[in-house]
Amino acid sequence: MANAQFGTLAYYALWGDVVMFYDKFGSAGGLYELGNVISGGEHIKNMSGTIQIKKV
Repeated sequence: MANAQFGTLAYYALWGDVVMFYDKFGSAGGLYELGNVISGGEHIKNMSGTIQIKKV
């Protein structure tokens, strides 16, 4: 994936992490875009911690 932007939700295959960008980011191998924020983006920068995502 190239040029992730604010609000991009992506999967980083090298670490097995899902990330949401709060600023511009260049590109990285193994980074796959999953989607983008639709609303509430102003809260992203203040978020911290870990969330667990389960496939059901």
